Amino acid sequence: MSKKFLTTLLAGLLCGSLAATGGQQDGGMATEEQTVDGERNYRRQDLYDVLDGIVNYEADTAGGSLKNVIAAAELVEFLSKEETSADKKMVIADINAWYEGLTADERRRLAENWPKMLEEAKAISDDPESQQDILDDAGVTTDFQDMDLSASQEILDNENLLR
Repeated sequence: MSKKFLTTLLAGLLCGSLAATGGQQDGGMATEEQTVDGERNYRRQDLYDVLDGIVNYEADTAGGSLKNVIAAAELVEFLSKEETSADKKMVIADINAWYEGLTADERRRLAENWPKMLEEAKAISDDPESQQDILDDAGVTTDFQDMDLSASQEILDNENLLR
């Protein structure tokens, strides 16, 4: 056999095996990025990414109030997803676990940002129509008025949240 034919054959076999596994490089096993975490119906890291948005700005700086609205909207949107709302106790436990992993500086920013963000998140959950102007100003395009926000309300009102 010629080298050119052998090279083409091997390339074809490689492409075929990649197509058969969907491009997975771990022997066909699903990675953590592709599945939910253990008993959760959501990825914990997705929740942590939303929560990190709350500590990634200084509340009393230029644009801080709009960043606060964005962070609140992202939290309400995440908490209102069907897969998240089914696991309210797990979400609260994961939020508290996230808090435990914060640095001292992140906890300071959270202490500054959380009250206003929580107030805004509750306002979005309770009456999204009344918050539409501020959501528009912040560039939030999520249509909260057509969403079931009851899970978000329940989680945000839970007395064990960040305790």
